[in-house]
Amino acid sequence: GYRGATSAPVTFEVLKAQPSLTAELSASAIQLNSEVLVARAVFTADLPDELNGLLEGRSVEMFLRDPEGQSAGPLSAQTDAQGVATFDTTAFAAANIQFTKPGVWQFLAEFDGDNNFLAAKSIGFDDPESPNVTVKESAGHAIIVVGTLDDRAEGKPEHTKTAEFVYRAFKD
Repeated sequence: GYRGATSAPVTFEVLKAQPSLTAELSASAIQLNSEVLVARAVFTADLPDELNGLLEGRSVEMFLRDPEGQSAGPLSAQTDAQGVATFDTTAFAAANIQFTKPGVWQFLAEFDGDNNFLAAKSIGFDDPESPNVTVKESAGHAIIVVGTLDDRAEGKPEHTKTAEFVYRAFKD
């Protein structure tokens, strides 16, 4: 036999997840007026596997600070299925950001929060771990030295071949 029953209501609150946001750069140094830099904002959260789809479509902004302390940006992008928002040459050009000032440029990513996630930002400007790129006026110099194993020049042909390979790699 069954009979009806009631219980006291149970209330609970579902909290927003606290994401983590990191900024990454494709290079640590670039040449003045270079257009090869790619910045990425990586959005992660401690979620069960079945909720990983929530990482996609998050609006992320990237801010820059030039060597003189002037702000640039923001650049805006949406995260992909892996939670990565990419800011490439096209994004920098659209925001009228050109790397025309030599020195250290700093990067900061921000997420304002939404219905599922709390706000988050990457490591702040001026923090020693802050993502940055050094813009240089020239590519720099490298000195390649070929050595030998002994005074009879043993190994010189092999070392010369390796040095030529290294030279071509640097030149390219």
